[in-house]
Amino acid sequence: MPVIASASYNTTIESPDYPLDYHNNSECKWGVQIEDKLDFPFGGYVIKVIFNDFKLQAGQDSSVPSCPYDNLTFYDGYSESYPLLGSYCGTVHPEVIYSNASYLYIKFRTDSTITSRGFRISVSVVGAGNDSEHSRQSLYTSQVAHQAGAYERRGLA
Repeated sequence: MPVIASASYNTTIESPDYPLDYHNNSECKWGVQIEDKLDFPFGGYVIKVIFNDFKLQAGQDSSVPSCPYDNLTFYDGYSESYPLLGSYCGTVHPEVIYSNASYLYIKFRTDSTITSRGFRISVSVVGAGNDSEHSRQSLYTSQVAHQAGAYERRGLA
């Protein structure tokens, strides 16, 4: 589903039936792009994602530091073939995610077992300013949150 991100307002993306529990065996995809008036070649703007509410089924296998069951995954581009920014489950997520350019691909996948409240995120457009710093911050935050989730599942947090 295409979503336009704006510098003038936040656009909300929610899991199906939010705030009620989402369904099993679901897959939803959103392609987020910067509004046309701001989408210049080598443009100066990036997509910013803020987590307003987030509760998915947490990973159960402590030997796998990932989200194999229900997850919300972010890619830095048009599709899943672009670089992975992060995949999140349970209640662990970064405060903010930044794209590196004018597109962001989001995928929500659920398995056949436990469901939960789901998520509500906001997307907007911000000036890249120091775009590469946003990228490093986003990737670092993603890795830390992902590792924290693995430790939380192992009872180490």
